[in-house]
Amino acid sequence: MKKERAVFVRKGIVTGAMILGAVSGILFMKGADSAAKTVAVIGDTEYSSVTDAVEAAKDGDTISLQADAKGDVEVKDKSITLDLNGHGLAGTAPVLTINNGHVVLEDSDPGQVTYYYIDKKGLAHVVDSEDDKDYQNAGSENTGSFTGGYITQDEEALQTRIRERKKMFGINGGGVSVTKGGAFEMKAGVIIGNHSYYSGGGVAVDYESEFSMEGGFIIANKADFTGGGIYGEDLYDKEATITITGGQIRDNISGDDGGGIANYGTMTLNGDVLITANESEGFGGGICNHGQMRIEGKTEITENKASQGGGLSSTAEGSGKVFIGGETNITGNVADNGGGIFNSDKMEICEDVLIKGNEAKEIGGGIVAYRYGDLKICDRVKVEGNKSKNFGDGIFVIHKLTVYGSPAISDKVDILGYTGMIEVTDTFTPAVPISVRIVDEEGAIHSGVFTKGLSGHGDVATCFESADDKYPLIDENGEARLKGDTDMERINFDAVYDDDDDDEDDEEDEDVEEAKETAEPAVADDSEKDKTTEEASTTGSNIGGGSTVLIGLGGGVVGIIVGIFIGFFIRRKKQVVD
Repeated sequence: MKKERAVFVRKGIVTGAMILGAVSGILFMKGADSAAKTVAVIGDTEYSSVTDAVEAAKDGDTISLQADAKGDVEVKDKSITLDLNGHGLAGTAPVLTINNGHVVLEDSDPGQVTYYYIDKKGLAHVVDSEDDKDYQNAGSENTGSFTGGYITQDEEALQTRIRERKKMFGINGGGVSVTKGGAFEMKAGVIIGNHSYYSGGGVAVDYESEFSMEGGFIIANKADFTGGGIYGEDLYDKEATITITGGQIRDNISGDDGGGIANYGTMTLNGDVLITANESEGFGGGICNHGQMRIEGKTEITENKASQGGGLSSTAEGSGKVFIGGETNITGNVADNGGGIFNSDKMEICEDVLIKGNEAKEIGGGIVAYRYGDLKICDRVKVEGNKSKNFGDGIFVIHKLTVYGSPAISDKVDILGYTGMIEVTDTFTPAVPISVRIVDEEGAIHSGVFTKGLSGHGDVATCFESADDKYPLIDENGEARLKGDTDMERINFDAVYDDDDDDEDDEEDEDVEEAKETAEPAVADDSEKDKTTEEASTTGSNIGGGSTVLIGLGGGVVGIIVGIFIGFFIRRKKQVVD
């Protein structure tokens, strides 16, 4: 009995020792683990989460990351600096919310290299190394790297949130949401691989809020609606304000408008800014503007893609206002219409802007001046090396183009004859003659060359040289202005037709007289539309402005024109944003 009791006691001692050792080990491990989980500091005070640090922070404090952190963060009613310090912050959507607060984003240790790949849907994914399987399978054209800290989405947490049916749809801002009068200053860091199920894949700025970008990168974010990289809101007659003076916005994608940026408020770009390789399914591959926008400095808008306006679009149907100046380059962009620019607002392009190497699959390789649009080009602007499949390698004018100063428009300018208009002033002294073709409602093209300004130079023939007297140009009052003294500053380039090929000179005079009596081209009914194909040619130098070509186009061209403009009217529905 005593022996059994002794054995029992010994077993109890051993068991107790084991339990005590296990507890001690657990406590030791927890202590070590606790020390390892310090992810943020304010001064000398350590915090195990960024949220804890934000809650403890006072106005003016700097929160510095000490390790990669996870979890959604909200900064409300306070002003702080968030130093990424070379680390990543990952959450769901939005990762960072600035609610009536003010956050300055910095990165004091941008030395660490981080790798990413872009999936087939256009969204970036951050990986640990180049050895990652998905990274290797993506191919070199869909992979990249950057240095420094970043804000991205935690894919596992995001999918959990979706499975739990927590609200995701209709939320603006995949990476950062600036709301209720908040302000976000981005001085460094990378916002990458964030997905908004509505607008603002990278950054969303609601009405009365502000976003400024001095440096850093906004890369491969996605919005299902507008603003793949950045979205600025306009609501209740109150606007978001966006100011960009540096940094890059690249590889972002939107399901509708504004692959790089969608601006509905007020936006200024002025500095070394690069907007490249962004894509939208609607308007504005690089930028879609529905508000007020000013672009200056050395802004580069290059190699973006869209349905309308590969480089940028402004489509508020006359209520938007845009100035593009400085040394802005709009190059290498692609769209169905308006490879470089698609405009239906008040837009002025001046100073040393270069619009070059853009491509349209249909019309307007460089620019489309669409209905409601009032496009002005002046100073030393260059439009060169652009191309389109159909009309307007340089510019296709559907509404109005005003030219003054000494622009160098080397590409062809095509004008839709029954709606398009060019206005010139006495300050118009083009650096090179501007080749202008009038596309009339019958599908014919009439050619000429602008050589100097209109007002004060006598007759129109000295400004728009054309030997094609059979198709004289008429003004908006239906008066022929090819010959005779005039001091007009505006011409509506409509064509006047002959009824028959016989006695051409007599019938031409009759057409001119008829044009003077009506405010429309002399094509009043079906009987007057019967034409026979004419071939006319003249000789002369473009420098002298005398070379013109009349090309009679058949039903195929007519079909192209009709198809294009039906397509335009169908596309207009995409400009209405509820």
